[in-house]
Amino acid sequence: MSGEAARRDGRLLAWAGLVGVTIVLAFIVRQGVGLPEDFRYSYWTVLVGLVSSAITLGVVVLIAGRGNLRELLALRRPRSWWRAGLIGVLVIVGTGLLLVLLPFLQTSEEQGLEVGWDPDRALPFVLNAGIAALVSPIVEELTFRGLGFTLLERFGQERGSMLRAGGQLRARRPWRRHRHSARSRAKLDSRLVFTVEQRDALRERLLRLAEEDGRVVAGAAVGSLAVDGGDRFSDLDLTFGIADHVPVVVVLNDWTRTLIDGLEAVQLADLERGPTTYRVFLLPDALQFDLSMTPAAQFRPAGPRFRLLFGETAAGDAEAPKPPVAGELFIPTPAVAGDLFGWGVIYALHARACIERGRVWQAEHYVGAVRDHALSLACLRQELPAVQARGYDDLSAATLARFDDAHVGAVKPDALRRALAATVRALTQEGAEARMPHADTVAQRLAELR
Repeated sequence: MSGEAARRDGRLLAWAGLVGVTIVLAFIVRQGVGLPEDFRYSYWTVLVGLVSSAITLGVVVLIAGRGNLRELLALRRPRSWWRAGLIGVLVIVGTGLLLVLLPFLQTSEEQGLEVGWDPDRALPFVLNAGIAALVSPIVEELTFRGLGFTLLERFGQERGSMLRAGGQLRARRPWRRHRHSARSRAKLDSRLVFTVEQRDALRERLLRLAEEDGRVVAGAAVGSLAVDGGDRFSDLDLTFGIADHVPVVVVLNDWTRTLIDGLEAVQLADLERGPTTYRVFLLPDALQFDLSMTPAAQFRPAGPRFRLLFGETAAGDAEAPKPPVAGELFIPTPAVAGDLFGWGVIYALHARACIERGRVWQAEHYVGAVRDHALSLACLRQELPAVQARGYDDLSAATLARFDDAHVGAVKPDALRRALAATVRALTQEGAEARMPHADTVAQRLAELR
């Protein structure tokens, strides 16, 4: 079991323990100890309510750990602040009207309630009412609809709801069928190589995130999945239009934190093309996700592999076709350790996909790219020229020995796989020695390629 899978299971086990303890304590209090008849008018009840809520909330935050609390606790900004504010005002006004009408309803005598005003009991009653109507429900929602459902979501939404209901029957998260796909029940399991179901589940989760983010006004699928459904090895490519009054980098960085903290993604590389910023991530099970964002005024198809999912594109047709140009063998990579390592990982994933698709010459091209990026990273580490292979021959013998099997002996699948495995081993070793922040995580996720 990988470290990230163990942390995920540990959180779930801790949450289940919290729910079990809560059930046992509630049973003891109600059936064993019992509650005094005037508990609603006691300051002691106020204190117990505050302390128990604080302890529960503290344990929930502790279980969430260093993850993204907004994601793990399912905290979402309203789609419309005006609408949320209006609902709040209506609730307050309605409650006030009900309080005004209560004396005329004369329900106290019918229900056997005490009649009269006791100023000594007023304050503790109001405080207890505040805890019962505000503090406890918030903590309860964060515990069950927030952390609980997030941890149980990977078992499927229906089963997750049933498991969660065992601890809190009234806590039901407002999941709705998403308009973009019928695969809302797919789950993200932990395997060496991602499945189509995992990829679809990630797509659904990201589209929900976009729908809940008021700064995102349009979204589209790009790449092979946008036109022909792709294949078993297609990565996920989504692009979004961002409201013009919001800097794209702000939204991109917010999403990056969500992906890293909530989905254990590793940021590999950035690329800017005109008004669009691309950011590539590696998720568990070697699933690559390409995220791109563009100001809404310039959000339009840049090519034929573009399928609008929601919102609108900018006025005007897609960018006019440009005459063929010489192009470049590889995307220009700065001689910076993080970029060399990140793009090396991306080319390794491309090489694996090409081998499985039978595109052996393209696979050979990408295997060479992984090798070159690993060698360039070694040059940086040993303070040698890292461009145009100028430092390769001056690398130490021990370093070069890592690449003995990194050459493609024949343009055949088995030979390509052996060479790819050798280059990935060399790349991850160089990443570890260069102290890349996520070198160990990347090595685990590329284990199938090694």
